[in-house]
Amino acid sequence: MSPDLKKEQKASSERPLYRYSLAAKVFFLTIDLITGIPLLMIGFYAVLTRVMALTGIRRAFLFDAEFEDHAEHVHAQFVEEHPEWEQQPVNNEQVKERGSLATWAEVFRRIGLDERDHRNMSVVFCDKPTYVVRYDGMPILRWGGAP
Repeated sequence: MSPDLKKEQKASSERPLYRYSLAAKVFFLTIDLITGIPLLMIGFYAVLTRVMALTGIRRAFLFDAEFEDHAEHVHAQFVEEHPEWEQQPVNNEQVKERGSLATWAEVFRRIGLDERDHRNMSVVFCDKPTYVVRYDGMPILRWGGAP
């Protein structure tokens, strides 16, 4: 069963943000300041997550879940801010290889839902499976006895 992308975008927009840690809030602010410098952004994220993983792997996964939650909400908002994308057909072969996504709105909805999938995997890996956000058509999550 394929997920209803419009329904899940709406659910993303309506679901409150996760209560982010101070580390996540500082990270999001820093990323906002260095947006447009991709290598710096990637490097900052890599160093921060590596340090977290060395100090506590579960905390590193929780940080990743915060990051993915933030990204999911940003993508949902992005689609809301661009209603013209509902009429813009996808004419990019690489995007078409990803699935049958007819418009750019659907592409960004799918990306947002991918972020939710990443978030869900991370909350399972940090042993907080009750924080999984379920939806029809979601992948099965299995690790350490979690759902």
